[in-house]
Amino acid sequence: MKLRIYQPCSTRFVLMLLSLFLLSSCAQTKVNNTAPIRDNTLVIDYQAFGPPQLSSSLVGENYWQWYKQAPHRVEQYDIKVVVFRNMPLDIVKKRYPVNVDKKLDFRYVEYSKAIAWSKKLISQTQASLEESIAVEHDQEGILYDFYRLENLYKLSLKIERGLRN
Repeated sequence: MKLRIYQPCSTRFVLMLLSLFLLSSCAQTKVNNTAPIRDNTLVIDYQAFGPPQLSSSLVGENYWQWYKQAPHRVEQYDIKVVVFRNMPLDIVKKRYPVNVDKKLDFRYVEYSKAIAWSKKLISQTQASLEESIAVEHDQEGILYDFYRLENLYKLSLKIERGLRN
């Protein structure tokens, strides 16, 4: 019996080895604590949360957060609210840093708090609307409640759709 030291490889065998090699090189992953986190953030204008009387408990006052007190003059401030989900707050703050010189003012709200806040206000507004309709004397109040309810629903849907799992 004669031993064969070299046996010619078939083309299929070579292609299979090559494809396995390519697949294995693509499949290498690093596991570490600095792995990228899926961007689960949604940036919304402060005004979308309604008047400060309703929204300040969730997103703060409607002036720059670096002001020590409310300014005497009424102005519009370009304040953004970052709603985030399944991310640590410190990473969100690094991605959206407050910068006094550039007048970048971000407020940070966790998704579940934003949804709970909007559901609570929707419930309160519905109750107010039902009461106004039952009394039938406050047409302006009824219209305001409808408007507020519509905007709260829009905001809630925007947050829920923007940050779906």
